[in-house]
Amino acid sequence: MCDGNQSQFFRSEYVWEEFTFLPGFLRDYRSNKFDITVSCSFPFLNWLLRALRRKKSPAHIFVTQNGDYAPSTRKREYRFFGCDGLVCTNSDDYERNQTRCFCKLIPHGVNPEVFHPVPAQRLLLSLPENVTLALMVSALIPSKRVENGIRAISKIPNFHLLVCGDGPRREHIQQQGKKSVRQSLPS
Repeated sequence: MCDGNQSQFFRSEYVWEEFTFLPGFLRDYRSNKFDITVSCSFPFLNWLLRALRRKKSPAHIFVTQNGDYAPSTRKREYRFFGCDGLVCTNSDDYERNQTRCFCKLIPHGVNPEVFHPVPAQRLLLSLPENVTLALMVSALIPSKRVENGIRAISKIPNFHLLVCGDGPRREHIQQQGKKSVRQSLPS
């Protein structure tokens, strides 16, 4: 056990999940096949990608989609954080980190001028063209609160939510989606 002054790396199931991901990653990863590596995960994947660096290894980019605690904090294991570039998904993250490392601000992690829906893609997924479409990419786990997004979107007329992800709550999320569709249909 760790006392209050030591790092407790395995403080949540998400850290355990990241740790158990490493053996498969190591088996398949070939640094010479990639130009960059991108993650929003800390500590284990970040440390591993940096430890595997060689002369021609790809640069490692960290994205603050899960917050900027790792790059902006120097306590406990966070003092060992490192990256070659930082993508900040909000202006607060950018302000805190712009002097510490090379970083760029991409609000919400997506540049809407580059990534936007087009009719042909909607047809491939059988999505209607005459509604506003929101995309939620998420692990289907309780802390992501996907159900809240489904409930909120179901109250907006002519608005559809496409959920992409997987996890232990997959069936529950599918049921919530079907229930919300039934409730939003006119009687």
